[in-house]
Amino acid sequence: MYFRLDCDLFQDRKLKRLMRRWQNDGLAVYLALLCEIYRDKGYYIVADKDLIADIADTCLLDDDRTSNIFRDCIELGLFDRQLYEHRELLTSRGIQARYLDIMAVSYTHLRAHETLRH
Repeated sequence: MYFRLDCDLFQDRKLKRLMRRWQNDGLAVYLALLCEIYRDKGYYIVADKDLIADIADTCLLDDDRTSNIFRDCIELGLFDRQLYEHRELLTSRGIQARYLDIMAVSYTHLRAHETLRH
């Protein structure tokens, strides 16, 4: 699986605020979370007890710093707060929209490939 990284990523005010607070560590944690989301279910991930440790290991950060950055991602609205608080799911409307785009492109490519084979 892959995900699109928009060229205007650094114009996102929420991400700018995260990076102002945490510098490159904030960006690394956010991108690592996106990679986990798109790699696992495609549009969400269950924020279980191991997620923070896994992200900390990926980003070479300690668990406390990673946990604080994670909380800021939620507070800043980079992920849907309600879904996280009520169901421990990490996602957002943007993530879900990109997932649908990925599936549409994949389906189109698959259909084109099948057409060429026949």
